Amino acid sequence: MKTWGQGPGGATALYRDSRGRVRRLSPWEAMKTHSFPDDFISYLRDTARISWEEAYRLCGNSIPILTLRGVVEHLVTSVIKPQVMAEVSAAARSHREARELAASEREEAARRQRA
Repeated sequence: MKTWGQGPGGATALYRDSRGRVRRLSPWEAMKTHSFPDDFISYLRDTARISWEEAYRLCGNSIPILTLRGVVEHLVTSVIKPQVMAEVSAAARSHREARELAASEREEAARRQRA
């Protein structure tokens, strides 16, 4: 969800709360939607004392961490891992075939020496 632009109420950044009131998300609520840790949000709000505009900008320029983690997990398990496993399988098959060929060539050479 973006806190500025796009989505329901996106152009105005207005949302309906559980009581039906129309309001804008606070920057701290927006940060929660972007997976910012609670202690970091508290630090920004209480200690750093950054302005709402700066907090909105920080949130708007961030990537939601939990979403990013989901995307990376999907890429690793569904895209990268199968490709890597296919390459490993092909390499293992190639190695096994090369070992079998070398063994058969050694046996053939030993047979010729005995004859």
